[in-house]
Amino acid sequence: DRFPKRAPAMLDTTLKSAQDDAFIDRSYHVFVNGAAEEICAFSEEIGVPVAGDAYIEAMDALLAKAEEYRAKGLVQTGPFSQRFVRKSTGTLAPQQEDTCMFDIIFLKGSKSALELAKVYEELLVPLRGRPHFGKLNSLTPARTALLYGEKLATFNRIRKLLDPHGVMQNRGTDRMIGAP
Repeated sequence: DRFPKRAPAMLDTTLKSAQDDAFIDRSYHVFVNGAAEEICAFSEEIGVPVAGDAYIEAMDALLAKAEEYRAKGLVQTGPFSQRFVRKSTGTLAPQQEDTCMFDIIFLKGSKSALELAKVYEELLVPLRGRPHFGKLNSLTPARTALLYGEKLATFNRIRKLLDPHGVMQNRGTDRMIGAP
């Protein structure tokens, strides 16, 4: 149980040692972490609009919440990363406008990971945060409808037309967007 208490300092040291202000390259070169790619981890990713600097408020809120939990002995065992993505035309893309995607990483087996993930997601909802469908999230059809409005109904109408037998349907899609 000493490791979780040391995680923040270890992450700080790792990030400082990897910093190179002159390094600019394509993301698939930048995000290759060598041996770190072998660490068992999972993540949630939440998109927050860039407009109005909501993403800055989101990062401040995430850091404050992580610190609040650390004071209780529950640590964030992985880093927060950000990437900026232009508006997408995808019906249910988290990037309904220019967006900052927060990738929130947790080491597998972290005692507080699932609790923190849910807290972070709830924290970013008021900032119009939209969770990534393919990563850890607590989306329900009702929450998805609140985040996407009529676009969810449009998606489900098209899904029913293109997949009338539910071949692409599964427990995950049912949980997040409902049965068609």
